[in-house]
Amino acid sequence: TFSAASGAYFPTGGKFYVLTVNHGIVGPCALTKIKSENGYVPCMNYVELNSSRDYAIIEVEEIEGRVPIKLPQDLPRTFKSYNVMTTVYYTGFPNSAGPFTLKGNIIGYLGSDYVYLQSYGWAGSSGAGVFAQMGI
Repeated sequence: TFSAASGAYFPTGGKFYVLTVNHGIVGPCALTKIKSENGYVPCMNYVELNSSRDYAIIEVEEIEGRVPIKLPQDLPRTFKSYNVMTTVYYTGFPNSAGPFTLKGNIIGYLGSDYVYLQSYGWAGSSGAGVFAQMGI
């Protein structure tokens, strides 16, 4: 079985991780690979597989040539830190092509859990980090 998803690469506590979608995980960690410009990086450990919130955190080795996002400085304190119509971007692999960077706008919120965007999304783009123009 094969699945493709995008993700956000970040360090914490001296280790490196990829945040992606749970529905993109189709097998054991030993069979999961993270694609980068220099080839594939193996999954070291599934830190969290959350099907109800649809996210996965995968521990990986440091990915050479990749600059990870910095946490927590790169995260807004709350989703509502950005106004409706704030421009956002994500980079993914829609239909297994790319990487392509797409742009959209925040169009609303549902409570404190969901942000609604006006943009495009194709298979393979799930899991991509969404960033405002200033990178956070």
